[in-house]
Amino acid sequence: MKPILKIGHIHLFFTIIFLVGMMVISCDEKTPSTTLEKKENTTVVNTESAEKVRYAPINTGDFNLELQTSGKAFAKQKAIVKFILNEKINSIRVKNGQKVRKGQVIASQNNESYRNKVIKATEQLERAKIDVEDILIGFNYSLKDSAKIPKTTLNMAKNRGNYNTSISDLNDAKTALTSTTLRAPISGVIANLDTKKYSYPDTTKPFCTIINTSVFQVEFSVLEENFIFLQKGQAIEISTNFSDTTFDGEITEINPTVDENGLIKVRGTFANSDAGILDGMNVNVTIKKVVPNTLFVPKESVVLRDNKQVVFTYTNGKAFWNYVKTSFENSDHIVIEKGLKKGDLVIYEGNINLAHNSSVTKGE
Repeated sequence: MKPILKIGHIHLFFTIIFLVGMMVISCDEKTPSTTLEKKENTTVVNTESAEKVRYAPINTGDFNLELQTSGKAFAKQKAIVKFILNEKINSIRVKNGQKVRKGQVIASQNNESYRNKVIKATEQLERAKIDVEDILIGFNYSLKDSAKIPKTTLNMAKNRGNYNTSISDLNDAKTALTSTTLRAPISGVIANLDTKKYSYPDTTKPFCTIINTSVFQVEFSVLEENFIFLQKGQAIEISTNFSDTTFDGEITEINPTVDENGLIKVRGTFANSDAGILDGMNVNVTIKKVVPNTLFVPKESVVLRDNKQVVFTYTNGKAFWNYVKTSFENSDHIVIEKGLKKGDLVIYEGNINLAHNSSVTKGE
């Protein structure tokens, strides 16, 4: 005889089955939840990479100020040479760019007629001396004893004998003869020589120019607000856009007026070593002055953020930006007026893309 299940037992059985099923379902749902949580935890743990930078303590002390401007260079000494007689040029002994010494013959003209004039003037003077001697003999004097002759008597004899006129004519003839030969009045280099041999010179125009290339003068202008940095004897540096050679000089003149453009005219001199600068050449001028007690940084350390000047400093592996106010500068450094202090470690390399509070490490 089969056992008969009571209704209470049946309810208990189904209740147990239901609870077991719910536990199984619950376990199946927890498994993916746990996996997702692990994935989320793995994503959160992401180590930030540090930027490599270079930094150094801020510079302190004397700052070598450099004001940049442009100017024009001229030879401090040059001579214009020209013929005064319209005679044929027989000889030209130099060329443009050739060095000459003071007194050296540059060119000469046909001078035969002037040599003859000197000869005739010399003969005329000799005749005048004889005439003066004859006049003085009448007064019991001799030209050899001119120191003993009364001044009025000697002058009368010279005038009557045309002695003074003969002396003047001879001097004029010698001057004319000398002028047919051009000599260098200074040592230097020949420039602007365009006349040809056997031509007749234009006596109103220069035959050539001689330039002393050893010492040059530079003329330039500076803004009126920079006047306080100028003084006679101040060091300047001359350079060009096409050469790395520089020339040291000094300020010699400061015009005490300001023009309508707010500029002050300044002059200086410099040694033109190896004739590296030509007369009339455009040049760059750097005015140098030492400014004491400053804080200054490499130019590369100053970057722009929101159109403002910023310098990043290093502290314990972090980069912090600092708004700064700058002033003087030279080719390598710039003065910090506000925003940094002595002892700050200034980042000068690797700072282009830094943000405030970035993690950084010292680069090689």
